[in-house]
Order: sequence, then structure tokens, then C-alpha cells
Amino acid sequence: MHNTLAKMPILKVVLPFSIGIIISRIIHLPISLILITTILCACFYFFITHKSSPYTKLSKSYLVNIPLAITIFFIGILYSYLKSPQEIDTENTTSAIGIIESIKHNDTSCNLHINVLQYTDTLGNTSKINSKISSWIENNDYTLSEGDIINFKFIPQLIKNNGNPDEFDYAGYMKNKGVIYHTFIRNNEYKVIGHKNNIFTYTRIIQNRLIDYLLSSSLTPETKYFFITILLGEDSFLDLNTRNAFSHAGISHILALSGLHICIIAFLISFILLPLDYIGCKRIRHITTLLSIIAFAFVTGLSVSVIRATIMMTFVILAHLLYRKNTSMNALFTSVLIILIINPYSIYDIGFQLSFLSVFIILAFAHKIAIISPQKQLLHFTYSIFSTSLIVSIGTIFLTAYYFNTISYVSIITNCIIIPLLPIIILIGIIYLSFLILGFDFTFLSNILNGLYKVIIDISHLGDYLYLETYISPLILTFTFLIFTLVVLYNIHPQKIIYIHSIIILIIGTITLKSIENNVNIIQSGVVIFQHNKSTPILTINNTKATLTVYNENFDIETFKHYHKKFLTKHNIDSISYRYHSTDIHTTLDNYKIAVICENSITKLSRTPQIKVDIVLVTKGFYGNIEDILRNYSPKIIIFSSNIYYKRVKQLIQECKALKQTFHSISSDGAVWSFNGKLNITPHVRQQ
Repeated sequence: MHNTLAKMPILKVVLPFSIGIIISRIIHLPISLILITTILCACFYFFITHKSSPYTKLSKSYLVNIPLAITIFFIGILYSYLKSPQEIDTENTTSAIGIIESIKHNDTSCNLHINVLQYTDTLGNTSKINSKISSWIENNDYTLSEGDIINFKFIPQLIKNNGNPDEFDYAGYMKNKGVIYHTFIRNNEYKVIGHKNNIFTYTRIIQNRLIDYLLSSSLTPETKYFFITILLGEDSFLDLNTRNAFSHAGISHILALSGLHICIIAFLISFILLPLDYIGCKRIRHITTLLSIIAFAFVTGLSVSVIRATIMMTFVILAHLLYRKNTSMNALFTSVLIILIINPYSIYDIGFQLSFLSVFIILAFAHKIAIISPQKQLLHFTYSIFSTSLIVSIGTIFLTAYYFNTISYVSIITNCIIIPLLPIIILIGIIYLSFLILGFDFTFLSNILNGLYKVIIDISHLGDYLYLETYISPLILTFTFLIFTLVVLYNIHPQKIIYIHSIIILIIGTITLKSIENNVNIIQSGVVIFQHNKSTPILTINNTKATLTVYNENFDIETFKHYHKKFLTKHNIDSISYRYHSTDIHTTLDNYKIAVICENSITKLSRTPQIKVDIVLVTKGFYGNIEDILRNYSPKIIIFSSNIYYKRVKQLIQECKALKQTFHSISSDGAVWSFNGKLNITPHVRQQ
């Protein structure tokens, strides 16, 4: 490890700084304690290094590295706190002024990311602020553009997760982007009061114009959407089936602009300019390559993932320009440090993790498997592409399985086909787009691109039935990360036997832990009432089988499976049957008697005696009042479905409070579930 730190001294800073950022999310420490500890450790570090000879520093390196690491660790915690999104008084805000940073149009509304500059409270006081919010505007307003300054009615709400079991942490995802609030703006509640261009608005304008060129081209619609995604970084055009096909084949990473695409652009430019080396202009080739990837970042809208990948590649190229040994790995870790200084929450982003891991694997292992002599240029080039694809696929398989809950049996094969093919596809796509800008739409080029897209789709369909939906827990991922770390140390440390034994022990421990988790996660019986905006899906579970009951005949079960894949795979649910109901039902689910009210016929009844049930579930179709329900039922709790209009829910809640009836609102308090006879209502049940 000492040799590793000597070769990559930046690790002394990056590693404790990163750990500090991670710990800040897990444990909240008092600022005063952090400051005192940081100052004491920093003073101790300077004390033991002051006027020490190089020999003393080397012989007592642990005395130097430990206080330095602790100091940087606490700096990481403190910096993470300081960069947290600024909180707003959500109870007293009335209006705000902000700049539109991005716009995404949907079928019936548009989503804006707004950088709020100031807001006004109920007393008329104006406060300066610099905070991002996510907002929805009723209907699509195509007159709005990035850079518009708008004055809007501002009633912010904290972004919350839906409360469904094992769901995607959307609130955490948005917080990592610096957004913790969202708001809904009606058509008459905003006004454009100015416009301010910046570097991001210019890049979005360029990106939108290039998207328009591709949309108006002679390519097939599917090919257009694919190239808009991989060339310009706008993936909103892709449908769910296409995403699933790429995921099952293990090649979904090519749909997100990241380090892979930046590496390909850098490789293409560097390869095209290779003749410059023969006339002594190698530096010009590297500089031109660097400028090209920066230009590519601009035309793709300067998304966060592209900026991160560009910073990484910039430092790697600069390392080649400096002609210094071990500079590439140092450059990679330096880029990581800069990215974390810009946004410490980038460490949680899957794009950042995959980009870093891919580049790290290439730098750490590519030369180890270089068995073809560089003198055999064509053979060496072909082997390098395939071998690099292979080691990156193997090295990132557990990370992708953790996030996407899918391991493709053909991912290594599909990646070894797609990744060598991707530079050709991107090159022809760039050439075609360049001609479109000049006003030429060459049919033969569009036919080539349509054909290449068909090849990619055919390859992606190789994984339709050759994939495994699996659940990787954070603990299992930690074990695999430790195994990977030991493999890296095995390659650079002379005492290899220690690492061999450790790797074997960790592999056995990982397999054992995974087996235990599989047995623990199996649900013998259960029921989940999910939060869903358009229906009231109720999933009844019996071992590995499940039945989904819905009250909306247009419910999309495939979309439901996609968004709840983690839950289904974690509990080994491999089969879901489907049924639709349009009338009230009385049933027993997981030993709980449930009455589902979805029509108004109950308002005409008055049962004597009342029907005793555990739960009355009120859905969107009921327009009566709570007294109507209580004349007919004697429930322990009334649950309001999440697809009921929020003003209607508010009215029903007030009625429950007046009648001292226990209730639970799924839309505000999350889903309801019962596993193996134990009811779990999260996070709150209001009891009067």
C-alpha cells in the first residue's frame, strides 16, 4: 500500500475525502465537533512534518498519513454539509423569481428546472437565494426557453419518495442534483420578465437545433431517437421497450452519454490525426483531441455526466502530453477530486461511478493482457478493442446488477460486438449530422445508419431470454468491491499470497451471504397497496407467485414491472397474473379483511349491522363522504388511494378527523403492505 501511495500520492487526498462525503450522508455530526477535530488533526500534521527530514517522514510515514487522512476525511464531511441544497421556508412563500435552466415537454405538461434567485414571503419580504427546484407547468408552453427569467407563484414542497417497498430513491437522486423541492405552476401563475443567456443556455440552443435536424431527416423514427440519444445525450425520445431490450442484453450503458462516448470521440479524433506523429506533431494531435471532446461536450448540452467524463478524459490526455510515468492514474484521481469539489454528491451518481470504474479498469489492467505485439498494428488494434471490452464488462457487471437488477448472460458477447462497432456508428452519425447542417440529406448515409441501428436492435434482442433478474444488496456490493480492491493490490504488491487468501475468503463469504439473503427475502404471503398516480394497484403475493389487481382498465402492467423490478427480484417473484375490477369488492388479503370502495352505490345503503373489516380502501371512483362509509362498515382504518385528487383527499381527511376515525393517505404517507401476516403502514398512521 505504501508503494501505491508513492506512485499515486493524490490517493492520500481523494480516498479520505470521498469516504468523508459518504459518511456525511449516513451520520450527521455537529459542525462544531467537525471543525475542532479538523483543526486539531491539521495542527498535529503540521507539527510532525515541520522541519522533519525526508528520512524521518519516510520512516514514520504512518504518523504523517494518519493525521492527514483524518483531516481530509473531516474536510470531506464539512464540505458535503456546505454544498447541501439550501432549505426554504415552505410555509410562508408566495412567489419567486428564477431562471429556467432546462425544459422537457411531455404529453400534457412540461417539466422545468428553475434556479431560484429570490422569493417573497407572505409578509412581502424578499429574500435572496440560490436554489434549484423542479417544477411542472400545466399544459405545454412552447414559448418558454432556457434562460427565460420568470416570476411565478411559489409554493414549494419537499420532494418525497412514493413510499413503495424497495423503490428507487428518487428524493436522494434529485438531492444529488442539488434539487430538494418541487412545485406545480398553473397557466396563469407565471410571467416571463426577462431573459439571460449563459454558457448552458447557448449549449441547449445548439443541442435543440441539432435535434431538430435529426428529427427532420430521412431516418426511420426509431433510428432518429437512437442517434439523438447517443450523439446528443437526449434520451427522452426512447420508449420503455427499447430501454428494456438494451438492459437485458447488458448494453444499456451505450444509451447514456458518459466516459465510454467521450473515450470513443477521443479515440476517433486521435486515430484520424495519427499521421501527425510521423511529422513530429504528436502534441498537436493530443491538443486537437482535447479540444474536440470539449466541443462535443458543448454540443451535447453540457450535461453533468458529460462534464464529468470530459474532465476525466482531459486529465488523462494531459498526462500523455506531460510524458510522465504513472501520470495517467494520478490524472484520473485528480479529475475525481475536481468533480467532487464541484459537486460532492456526484459520488452517488451511477454515471460517475461507471465512468470512473471503466477508465480505472482500462488503466489498471489493459497492459496486463496486452499479449499482441504493437508491431502487428491491425491485429494489435482488434485485440485491444475486444480485450478492453471484455475486462470492462467483467469489472462493471456487479455495479450494473446493483442498480438495474439485471445480469445478462450474453452481456460479454454483446459488449464485445457493440463496443467495437460503436466508434463506426458514431463516426458515420457525426458525418451524417454534419451534412444535415449543411443542407444535404444523403439517402445512402441514412440507409447505412438505419441498417446499423437494425443490427444493434437485433443484437440487443439476443438478451430477450438470456438474462437473470437479480437483487444485489449494498452489503454484497461492498464485498465485491473489496474483492476488486484486493485484485488490484494483488497486481501491484509483491506479497501476493496474502491477497490470494483474502480474495478466496471474501468470495466464499459473498456466496454464503447471497444464499442467506435469498432465503430471508422469500415472502410466504403478502399484500402491497402501491402508490400509483393513475390506479390503485394491489399486489397479492403467494411465495414466488403474485396477482396484481387494478381498478383502471388502461393500466400498463409492463411499466409497473419495470418500476418495481427491484422489489420483485428481491423477493423472487417470478410470475404475476393480472385482473381488472370496476366494482366494489370484499376480500381477505394476508389475513386482513379489506373492502375496496370504487363506486357511489354505497351512498344509497345503510347496513345493519355494519360489516366489520380491517381496512376500507377508498379509490378514485367514490364521491360520497366518510359518514356513508361508516354507516355500512366498521373499519379499523380507512386508507385513501393515491390516485384520488389531492383536494378531495384533503376534504376526506377533515371528515375523518371530525369523526375521530383512523386514516392513512397513500399519496402523502406512502404505500401500505403486509408480509407474512404483519401489517406495515409507513411512515405514519394518524390516530385521533
